[in-house]
Amino acid sequence: MMRSNSLVATVLLCCALTTAAIAQSTDRAATLDGDIVTGVITAISKEGSVTVNDAAGTDSARQIDLMRLRHIERGQASTNPNKPTLLIYQIHGGIIRAESIVVADQKMVIDWVYGKGLTLPLSAVRGVLLTPPDGWPKTPLDESFQASLQSPSPQHDRLYVATEKNVQSLDGLLQSLDDQEARVLWENQVRPIARGKLYGVVFAKGAATSDPTGLCRLTMKDGSIIWGKVDQMADGELSLTLTPDCQVTLPWNEVMRLDVRSDRMMFLSDLNPVEVTQEAIVTFNWPWRRDAGVLGQTMQLGGKTYDKGLGVHARNLLTFENNGFDRLVAVIGLQPQVKGKGDCEFVVLGDGAELFRQRMRGSDDPKSVNVKVRGVKRVTLAVEPGEDLDLADDANWADARFIKD
Repeated sequence: MMRSNSLVATVLLCCALTTAAIAQSTDRAATLDGDIVTGVITAISKEGSVTVNDAAGTDSARQIDLMRLRHIERGQASTNPNKPTLLIYQIHGGIIRAESIVVADQKMVIDWVYGKGLTLPLSAVRGVLLTPPDGWPKTPLDESFQASLQSPSPQHDRLYVATEKNVQSLDGLLQSLDDQEARVLWENQVRPIARGKLYGVVFAKGAATSDPTGLCRLTMKDGSIIWGKVDQMADGELSLTLTPDCQVTLPWNEVMRLDVRSDRMMFLSDLNPVEVTQEAIVTFNWPWRRDAGVLGQTMQLGGKTYDKGLGVHARNLLTFENNGFDRLVAVIGLQPQVKGKGDCEFVVLGDGAELFRQRMRGSDDPKSVNVKVRGVKRVTLAVEPGEDLDLADDANWADARFIKD
């Protein structure tokens, strides 16, 4: 009898572990419209078709175009990244956590946890940060380095070098870098700098940054964030093109998240409006903001944080060119900082004709917007004051984006 109970307990434990493993391995794919598809992603074809199998283990499978997705969240526990020796910043904002690098002939050769000899052209690298020795200042040095990353010089590399008393920046051109030293063209001479005295380098901007549309951003278990074009995923390996001359193969089980910069979607905050109207009634004429609330706060609606969107204050009208998109999609509402106050109307106009209108108060839950704009040349997003004039009308067009069907 005891043996029977032990057998039953073992079977139940195995079932529980199997169920937990299935639940853990379930992936979540978010479509452009915001729908969630759950299952196990087993392949991505060269044509960009994503295969999603039923998480229950049945034979049913669904095919989804990769460019119809916003992101894929992998169903696996994250791990804490190890402290890297180097941080390599890609031009699109990715960060490769490397173990060592060599720079020569306008190329960077990288050794990292996923292999050795990954070779990137320097034109694809915005900068590199070396782990500073103990005692090096971190602030405001880190702030200066990050500011240089955001606004690199068009002509010179900016190098951060330790002197006897502090760390200073100098403008030059990095010729080479290895484990021993860097060689820098400075004041018309090539000068050596000991590797241990080099804090970091921000490379000259060079040519304009290419459009990331059609690329994907991968968040890896080691903490790296990598931009590239997904070629395919098969047999547990993901093939990625970082530049036309640089391809890399990564273990699929090391990918924590895959964000898609779909060629069928365009965030309005990445566009420049062709016309702007800002007319306050009794409050300050707050200018509109990209990817933040109108007062500069993190954009929030209904307890959710958004990293893309338009923050405005009534009365505000933003007009955008519609280059072949079919729908305007967004989440609308008022910033939580208004504490339930505010009363305004969100309006969408197509070539001057009203397509959508919704009154929103500060106490209302956010509302999803999906407006057909096919054939419309100009789309206007307007926020009009309500009964309380424009008091507390801090309005958000969160996640506002154009979509092609």
